[in-house]
Amino acid sequence: MTALEALHDVVRYFNDHAFARPTGQPALNVTPQQVEGLFTDLRLESRYQPLISVRDGASVAHEALLRAFGPDGTPLSPEDVFSLPGGSEEMVHLDRLVRTLHALNFLANGARGDLHLNVHPQHLLAVQGGHGQVFETILRHLGLSPSQVVLEIVETGDSSGGDGKSYEAHLARAIAGWRERGYRIALDDFGRAHSNVHRLAWLSPDIVKLDGTLIYAAEQDRRHASILSRMVAIAHDIGAVAVCEGIETPRHLELAIAAGADQVQGYLFGQPASFSQLTQASVADGNAMSAALGTLQTLFAEFAPDASNALAA
Repeated sequence: MTALEALHDVVRYFNDHAFARPTGQPALNVTPQQVEGLFTDLRLESRYQPLISVRDGASVAHEALLRAFGPDGTPLSPEDVFSLPGGSEEMVHLDRLVRTLHALNFLANGARGDLHLNVHPQHLLAVQGGHGQVFETILRHLGLSPSQVVLEIVETGDSSGGDGKSYEAHLARAIAGWRERGYRIALDDFGRAHSNVHRLAWLSPDIVKLDGTLIYAAEQDRRHASILSRMVAIAHDIGAVAVCEGIETPRHLELAIAAGADQVQGYLFGQPASFSQLTQASVADGNAMSAALGTLQTLFAEFAPDASNALAA
């Protein structure tokens, strides 16, 4: 069975079963039987991490992340999984399969807000035109719209095969195609060594996700805190939402708010988990999120005193 056939099976399974079950159903996973011809006993699962609005403390989106396990239950990294396909066509189908799995679980659990989905760099290089068309068909078949989806991409890097200009050209075409279909674009991990401010303006993403290393550096050095603020300002200058990643402590949250970030993401608000786990945590152990949001409200009042009651509204 190929990745394309596995994708069709997942969609078919969802159509046959998901709407008959209540919200909060067990997660839909890709089982070894569904990918038998492509991998050996591989299990693919969805995990989600919330993005939190600094303005009101609400969860405004979830980023979907892949978790994979080998035949003995050993965790495999996404890099391990995406190194398995033997050709570009299988890579494209696998990338779509993973995104479809995430979309199905998102929809089946009645999640609200936007869904952030990562697009593998090799997918960009393999698809020559019609970017987002196939996935749009899948989404609409499931009752989702591209306007509910944020596609996360990396600016450039080793995945371009050493030809950065080729990757940039593909990236520009892909972004144009995605936008025509209603997707929004997030530039992920901005602030790493390869980041380029001029390229940022040229790509003009809707969302700029600032790499977590920037927060860690800002925590250690006041000068880096100023750099973080300037990078947030640059994102705002091109009309983008600025997201600070890697928020693990109240101090990290304080730095992100001081820098002017619009949204934050990180372990302070929850580790990547299935929606059932997220629900259980919010019902049975809401203290972690409450503590984080309490910290957010205190810091928000400190840095934006005129709007100190916004979170309580």
